[in-house]
Amino acid sequence: MFSDFTVIICTRSACIPRNLDPNATRIRLTGFDNNAREEYIAKAVAGGDRKAVERIMQRLNGSPILSDICQVPMFCVMFAHIADETEDLTVFSTVTGFFHFMIHCFYGHMRGKSSESAEFDQDIQSLPVFDKLNKLAFEGLTASRQQLSWEQNDFQKAVGLKCFSELTKIGILVQEVAQEINYSPGTSFTKQVINTKSVRFFHKLFAEWYAANYVAAHVGSVMTFRVDSLLKEISPVDLQFIFRFACGLNKKASKRIIAYLNGIEDGKSFASLCLFEQVKDIGDVTAVVEDLISEGVTIRSSDTRLLQRSNKHLIDIASVNQITISCLVFDHSFWKISQGSIFLKSGLCLHSLSTVTKVELTTGEGRELSEEQVLDILTYFQHSVVLKQLCYPISLPIFIVLRCDVTSECSPFQNPSDLE
Repeated sequence: MFSDFTVIICTRSACIPRNLDPNATRIRLTGFDNNAREEYIAKAVAGGDRKAVERIMQRLNGSPILSDICQVPMFCVMFAHIADETEDLTVFSTVTGFFHFMIHCFYGHMRGKSSESAEFDQDIQSLPVFDKLNKLAFEGLTASRQQLSWEQNDFQKAVGLKCFSELTKIGILVQEVAQEINYSPGTSFTKQVINTKSVRFFHKLFAEWYAANYVAAHVGSVMTFRVDSLLKEISPVDLQFIFRFACGLNKKASKRIIAYLNGIEDGKSFASLCLFEQVKDIGDVTAVVEDLISEGVTIRSSDTRLLQRSNKHLIDIASVNQITISCLVFDHSFWKISQGSIFLKSGLCLHSLSTVTKVELTTGEGRELSEEQVLDILTYFQHSVVLKQLCYPISLPIFIVLRCDVTSECSPFQNPSDLE
């Protein structure tokens, strides 16, 4: 339909060409955000029942570890339906526990189909172990050119027919057929079009789950000096869930992985997220977060994406568990406020700062906030109940400081547009 269009897909805004046509359309994929989730649940799950929507959203937002995974529509949709149907749904304290539960749901759904139930006779309390698949997923994700799809026959031989058949029926694996045209001279008409079959994971998170099983088994058993060489193959930025799942699957592996992460650049905050995977009680998560943010949180533009994501997770957990953050500093990392969220220059998005009592915001030299941006900031923060102080530059080096008495029923600034 759009043969004359040029489409550029990139993961970094800095990679977008500067000489694009002024009429070019830009779209940012932000994931399945809170508004999209609520809209879907109201239409497809609760049938317009506002009480049901509120109950499901409360369960969804009540677990601090679900925010990242439930940006994937499939997992959010599954959780929403389960939350609607189950009265005593478990409150998940780890991403490992949640993902383990999701895979059980895949098996449970298939067992519910009478025509297929005889093929799935495993104990509902345990999941089958596919060692060959675990290794294949790990090697594919850590290859120099990441492999997420395999030729079907090669894949079957590598993992075994039982594994392939079972996970395909369940829906964790997806088969695809593509047509290739052979233009070689002398090729007969009947052989000119070739159908090729491939197989891939329904979502990359499944690949990370099986790769994490491989990592947990090996890191938990190999000699200590071999641990670093194995973990160096995994990028924490791109494959963070391999680390987190592996820590949740094996306690011994968890200690070694956390020790490794503490030794790499900006790895300490991420190591704390992995530490949570061994925590069995949500109260223990709260205690760890309180300790980590006791002196406030700073997000710098110079921070690696791994460190920024880790700090974002800590802020999300603090917000859900009503843990006070004494000061949040945006050190040249703030970009804009849009659709009720704060966007950083890196593209990361903060959805809630409900427990922050002080915010410091600085912009880089040469960049001044426009009047519209200032109003956006004031409008965003005036809804905060606990915010006591907001510091930000209007025109460098002049700063404006707004204070409010948190015991007052009045908002700190009733009409931001009146500010001169």
